[in-house]
Amino acid sequence: MPDDVSSALHGNDHDVALVNGSGSLTRGELRAGAARFADFLSRRCESGEIAMAQVDDGVATAVVSMGCAMAGVPLAHVDPRSAVPRTGLLVRDGGPSDGDAHEVVGLRLSVVRSGEGWHAPDVPAGSQLFPTSGSTGAPKWVVRPPASVLADCARIASALDYRPGAAVVTTAPVFHSYGFNTGLVAPLLAGAAVRLVGPRTLPSAIAKAVAEVGAVVLVGLPFQYRLVVDSSWPGSPTLEKAVSSGAPLPDTVVGGLLLPLVNAYGSSETGTVSIGPVTPVLEPGTVGRPLTGVEVRVEGPDGELVVVTDSLAAGYLGPDGVRPLPVDGARSYRTGDRAVLGADGTIRLLGRIGDVINVSGKKVSRSTVERALCAHPAVGEAQVLAEADPVRGEVPVARVVLRYPVPVADLVRWARGRLDPHEVPRKVEIRDELPRSATGKPIVG
Repeated sequence: MPDDVSSALHGNDHDVALVNGSGSLTRGELRAGAARFADFLSRRCESGEIAMAQVDDGVATAVVSMGCAMAGVPLAHVDPRSAVPRTGLLVRDGGPSDGDAHEVVGLRLSVVRSGEGWHAPDVPAGSQLFPTSGSTGAPKWVVRPPASVLADCARIASALDYRPGAAVVTTAPVFHSYGFNTGLVAPLLAGAAVRLVGPRTLPSAIAKAVAEVGAVVLVGLPFQYRLVVDSSWPGSPTLEKAVSSGAPLPDTVVGGLLLPLVNAYGSSETGTVSIGPVTPVLEPGTVGRPLTGVEVRVEGPDGELVVVTDSLAAGYLGPDGVRPLPVDGARSYRTGDRAVLGADGTIRLLGRIGDVINVSGKKVSRSTVERALCAHPAVGEAQVLAEADPVRGEVPVARVVLRYPVPVADLVRWARGRLDPHEVPRKVEIRDELPRSATGKPIVG
């Protein structure tokens, strides 16, 4: 976000900016609250120090993020459910606290200092830092400078047609870059109002929130749309788009969701690369054409997708400071995704480069096996992993979440009818749910 954050917020001071279950905040109140928090924080933050926000309320996230940007303080967004002890300057919201409390626009924010401060002088002032774990679950901090955040949010707002007077319902967690950019900052900067609901909100409550504000866009996660399909919600006449991101959607969701579904493809490192429609007639992995200002190409023997964009992160923050992203002189970032490009530039993802299982020298794509299992009407979700085998080296094994009970033998027979012999999972484990990150992305492990 820019130094002049207030001027980037479009709309009249009296226009509603944010709505949650307990009330609303106008744009004027948001600007004033952020300015007061900036003053409060600047008197407590040391030079070159990074603040951490572990807040549960999306309205508080907006006030704290904007306040830190105004004060030039980098802010790291921490999962509010995380129990990992933190050292440094930590901002929390709600309830009594042993920290230095401050009341801002009806929000109780506290600043707690514990142990040594988190100092990184080479982090650009006002940067937003997001945890990213890919599919491994091993976290690292991605540093997104203000210019990168703004460039990304401008593209998102244009692609989703965010506009003054419109309303957006966000169920994705805003401590993650997808929810923060797509569901919070982009609509605010475009003059839209944001209704925030929790990521564990039931479909009936999501439907109620959409109806209350007349939302034109719903920003959610794949597992939330699976619940929506199971709930048989018929949708809303005001909704123009339902945005998903973070993981592929099962065929049962794509075919059963009565909402105009689009998928946002990108990462914390690149920002949003593409936003495209999701329909049953499109080939699996199709994520649309690159957004305006984003260039892509496919390179190398693995067919790796390379992205050029002005919304790239500065790098990863480690103990020795910011480690730049591995880019060449043209600011080309290798995504690690295998892809093909259509004649019209449409991107179709084939999986991760490291997601290939080597079975006696034959390559097995995890995503191919997952799609075959998910095509079974009883399978809600599937995850395929590699397991060591003394004869074949590796073999595919699967975890599945069922919509209704079926024998494992039926699933294996189903797979044999749709896959080559070396692709058929050697084991299928029934799970109540798949292990996931906070944004709903399946975790390998």
